[in-house]
Amino acid sequence: MNDLISVIVPVYNVDMFLNRCLNSIINQTYKNLEIIVVDDGSTDNSGKICDDFSKIDSRIFVMHKENGGLSSARNAGLDVIHGKYVTFVDSDDYISSDCIEYLYDLILKTDSSIAIGNYGFTKENQHKFEKVDEVVQQISGIEAINRQFGKNTVQYVSAWAKLYSSSLFDEIRFPNGMVHEDEGTTYKVLYFSSRIVVSNKVIYAYYYNGGSITKRPKKNNYDDLCFILKEQMDFYKNMEENVLCARVRNRYCIQAAAHYSLDGYYGSPQKIRNDAKNMYKGVWKIKDIPFSERFKGLLCSYLCGFSAKLMSLSNRS
Repeated sequence: MNDLISVIVPVYNVDMFLNRCLNSIINQTYKNLEIIVVDDGSTDNSGKICDDFSKIDSRIFVMHKENGGLSSARNAGLDVIHGKYVTFVDSDDYISSDCIEYLYDLILKTDSSIAIGNYGFTKENQHKFEKVDEVVQQISGIEAINRQFGKNTVQYVSAWAKLYSSSLFDEIRFPNGMVHEDEGTTYKVLYFSSRIVVSNKVIYAYYYNGGSITKRPKKNNYDDLCFILKEQMDFYKNMEENVLCARVRNRYCIQAAAHYSLDGYYGSPQKIRNDAKNMYKGVWKIKDIPFSERFKGLLCSYLCGFSAKLMSLSNRS
């Protein structure tokens, strides 16, 4: 088979990295690609680079739009795809030459709706995609979601380094105007996937760039994450997935301790204490959640209360 695969590349002010990214896509061993490059209102030379690439490769379709953020750019791409499968590549990252073919073959061999590859962090111009002893697993969507709470969180939460059946996005879009957009989206896609194939092979190079499309003030980052975690709780509650709902509540406590308790973003100490207390209520008794995870949440909920008291005393002085 030789199905059309759509590649969505959101672009914003990455002219230093964009050539590397697009070259890694047009030089894929899998050729039947529809490459949708979405220029999200770039103010540097990125838009011109996109147009130049479209002139040398007819598979590239460039959209220029007003700046709306990463979610908006990805959604714009999703609205026009024609491929049976779709993948996402952030424009300051790049992929191995066999990335798409490898994920596509995994899907065909296992009759899966999603293939998940591995990634490597890089600060270099060229990432070495070293060979590994490949481990390939077939798992359910629920198992993939549970792994979002484990050691390999990024591999299961991120939108990239995956190949999806495009039909999974018929009713799902990324949350506009927010960061942590992957956490607001991938859990839904995983949940509605009956079979997923996962490999430890590194096929995606993640390049940290502080000026990229996801750059936002830290407080806004946390506000967005809180909103998304609450949406996750509502989703799992509606689906009667009580353990998953509790795991999200536990994570909310951990994030509260890490962000808005220690950094003091919110002026009400009572709000901090009550928020963590209410979120953690009942979590300890759910034995299906690993002990270490429950214990970390317990410590963080107490830390929120302790920090709130300190803030209260500080405000009085």
